[in-house]
This record gives sequence, structure tokens and C-alpha cells, in this order.
Amino acid sequence: MATASETTAPDGVIGPTARQTAGAGQGDLAVGRWDPGAEEPSKSDRYLARRLAAASADFKSVACTTFLLGAAVAGGAWLAVGILAEHWLVPGGLSPPIRWAWLGIALVAFIAAAVRWLVPLVRYRVNLVYAARAIEREHPELHNDLVNTVLVKAHRESNPEKVVRSLERRTAKQLAEVPVEAVIDRTVPLRLAWVLAALVGLAGLYELAAPKSLLVTAARLLAPWVGWAAPSRVRIEVPRLAWRMPAEQGQAADAFDRRGLAIEAGSAFVVNVLAERQRPLLARFGKPAAPEEDPFAGIGVGRAPCGAPTIHEAAAWLECRPVSQTAGGAETPSDHVIVLAGVTAAGAEWDVQPLVHVRKNGLRY
Repeated sequence: MATASETTAPDGVIGPTARQTAGAGQGDLAVGRWDPGAEEPSKSDRYLARRLAAASADFKSVACTTFLLGAAVAGGAWLAVGILAEHWLVPGGLSPPIRWAWLGIALVAFIAAAVRWLVPLVRYRVNLVYAARAIEREHPELHNDLVNTVLVKAHRESNPEKVVRSLERRTAKQLAEVPVEAVIDRTVPLRLAWVLAALVGLAGLYELAAPKSLLVTAARLLAPWVGWAAPSRVRIEVPRLAWRMPAEQGQAADAFDRRGLAIEAGSAFVVNVLAERQRPLLARFGKPAAPEEDPFAGIGVGRAPCGAPTIHEAAAWLECRPVSQTAGGAETPSDHVIVLAGVTAAGAEWDVQPLVHVRKNGLRY
């Protein structure tokens, strides 16, 4: 490998140790900059300097991209292990200390990797010998001329000027046939990109097919200080309420109007569950009120979020929005209307006994 001996910088980067050894004559393969020499640089010299500078910048961008893609793949694998453990191995989900420890492992690993590979890429120069060797690996027709030119230029005092100029012209002519965008191998970042895309695709399939939410667990792992509950295999749907409303003379179509209930599709209403001590109210609300009569007169009432009245001291109240309604009954035409509504809000007095009506046949409802 054409780099100086360096323990703190990744391949292709010249760290401070390499510069010190190069100054002592022990880092002959560590070349940090292109030396144009004392004389006016030739056209070939300027061209080689531009191509090596572009290759160095390309090397840095590819290396940084590779690091970020590798970190993303590693992060995806880290999330996958945590999600599988919470969904299938640990009943009730991972506890907060375990999630904190798991996040700490990820942060320590990322910081260590960034210090080892990313920081030197941003901070230090690219070794021109390494950049030249990378170009020649992709284009063997250069026959080591580019590496030799870089080394000769770095030690031009040991070589005749005519030899240096001749080598520059020949290398520049050969390098002119190499496309600028094809000098650095991008195989590794492309493979990592494919792996990352596969992980994202598998995550999407898992979210659709698994009984527990991948997104909730991922949020719990990334933010263990938030008190989100562990995902459950049970899916809770909005509760619904159904009841029948008798119609007069079997005319179900006009039942709502005759009973004075302004229930339309989407409009909210409240169902009050009377308490046992409110039995006298049963007679009041068991029959339709006259048009000019207020059925809530003299009764303490509150208001549900939709604005409908809720009876004070009732056992419970349910705010609902109609979902559907249909005519029903054994007689023709139908003798009642069946209403199905979704419960949007509710309240209850847990220490209050609800009113239970006993029919003559002994049934309680």
C-alpha cells in the first residue's frame, strides 16, 4: 500500500506523524502536495497538478460517502437487532435502562468510527501517491508512470531535470485519455447503497406484516427518555354504540323527526347513562317531549365537548357521531330505526350504580 506508516489516519491520508517521518527521510511514500519546482511550471506540470487535485477531492468525497453509507447500514442493523429483541424476545418490551445502554453502544461506536476515519479525511491532505495508485488500479495502461512521476517530483533534487520533464510529458499524455469521473473506484459505496436500500425495503415489509409497530419501537430505541409504551399486538379501534329507536305506526323513515332527535350523518350527540338514584327521570325521558317542552328543565346539566348536555350525577355519558342508520324490525314497514355511532368522548362516575330496568319477563337492561 502506497502510504506512509501512520496509526491515526486512514489509508490515503497523511496525518501529522507521516509528515514528521517524511521530514526525517523515512516517509518517502508520503507526498502531501505537488511541487511545481523553482522554474515556471510547464503545461504538463499544471495538467498533472489539476488531475491529482481532482483525484484527491474525489477520493475524499467517495471516502466520506462510504463512511456515511456504512454508518447508515450499521445503524439499520443496530435498529433491526433492537426491534427484533423488543418484539419477539423480551416480553413487555425493553426496559428504559436497556434502551439507554443500547443507545450508548451505538453512540460510542459511531464516535469511535468518526474519529478513526471521518475526522482525518476532513482534517488532513490526501497522499498523492495513494491518489495516483488509485488511478492506476482502475487504468493499468498507465504502467506506474503516474506514481513514478509523483515520487520523482517529490525528490526532484535527486533526478535530472530533463528526466523529470520527459516523465511529466509522457504521463500527462497518457492521463489525458482517462475520463476525469472514472479515476476513483466507487464499488464499495454502491454496494453499501444497495444494502441500505434492501434494509429500507425489508423494514417497510416488516411494518406492513408484523403485528407490532416498527416505528414505535424505533422511536423508543432512539429516544429512551420518552415514556412511549411498548408496542402491542392488539389494535384498539374506536368503540361504537348501537341502539334502536321505535318508530310510530311502523314508519321508520320519519322516526327521527317525530321524536325530536336531530341526528344527522356526522352530527355529534350525547347518550346519558342514568344512575340508580335518578330513576324518577326515567319517565321523563322514556317518552317524546312536546315541541315547546324542554326535557332538561330543572335538571343540572353540563356540556360535552360537542356542546350537547350531559346530566349531572349520571353514571356516565357518551359523546357519539353517527356512522350509519337503517330501518329494522319484524313488521313491514319497519317499526324502528337502528343507529350505529362511534364514541368520540366519554365520562363516568365510577362509584355510581347505573340504573337497571327490569322488564315483566325478568330481563334486565
